Amino acid sequence: FRTAPITGHYDFDIQDIRFDQDGYAYLLVQIERWDFQFCTDCADAFVDAWCEVFKFDTLGQLVRHVNLKTAKAVVSSMNFVKVDSNNLVIQINDINAAGTKVLSSIYRIDNELVLKKKFDLDLLYPIVHVDDQDNYYSIRNVFDANDPNVKGLSDILVSKYTSEGMRIWQQYFGGSSWEFPQGLALGHDGGVYFFANSESTDFDVEGNNGSQDMWLVKLREDGATSVEDQVVAGP
Repeated sequence: FRTAPITGHYDFDIQDIRFDQDGYAYLLVQIERWDFQFCTDCADAFVDAWCEVFKFDTLGQLVRHVNLKTAKAVVSSMNFVKVDSNNLVIQINDINAAGTKVLSSIYRIDNELVLKKKFDLDLLYPIVHVDDQDNYYSIRNVFDANDPNVKGLSDILVSKYTSEGMRIWQQYFGGSSWEFPQGLALGHDGGVYFFANSESTDFDVEGNNGSQDMWLVKLREDGATSVEDQVVAGP
């Protein structure tokens, strides 16, 4: 990226890239502005950050770009959830206005980069997927000792949302020790799969072969409120 002559210091951080079925390229770029401090012993002063989407044609020429978010705090991360010829679903994780925690937001834009929908989730969800009906699925780990649903030191929380961001259901999984989610997938059979590290031997976890095991769970399509199958692999 090359900018016109400007005053100050701008950082460009490319965080994700995808191609659609027609060969167009889409970039997610965080742009930060820092004002120079003209002394040898002080750092630049952070001013602002922008979350930009850039679209390029098959020859690499810029088609257009759009700013999805401007924040006084540095944007933590951005990633594509889904890209096709008609829609782009983008996740932005950023510090809330109060500066107390990081939250996930979902943006849906069309192939002209026009914003169609946007909603905020209640917490940070590192992994989000969307199905063909525009329902969203998320996974995170939960440490809250005051949450009565948490069985151990850290549980897995899987949630499903409508296309408008309304939560349909959420379900906790884990044992009395640590569980850390590593992946989430939507199966062609309608099932929801998650992959996690586990140190537990009880509750939802049937066994452990030593230290951290890899735990693969398939959830049913009808609300995913019970475990259909569990596999605990080797140590």
